[in-house]
Amino acid sequence: MEVIFTSRFKTVILLSSLIMFLKINHYQCIMGIEEEQDFVVDVVNHKYDFKAISRIIQENIKALYEVSFMEQNLFFIDGW
Repeated sequence: MEVIFTSRFKTVILLSSLIMFLKINHYQCIMGIEEEQDFVVDVVNHKYDFKAISRIIQENIKALYEVSFMEQNLFFIDGW
């Protein structure tokens, strides 16, 4: 039972981390939920090498919008 829980926990953490990383960098994952879950399980089970993981992620993300350098730094300017 511990192994299943640990494996599921790792999967959830990895998927959550990927989604948060993409959002922070103004990207969105365009995979369906089941596809995301299957992808993360396959990554955890070492089905893909690094290049394949990178390719799959690149094929399944889109930019939310273009962010200029000034827009990225407005928070710091307005925060003063």
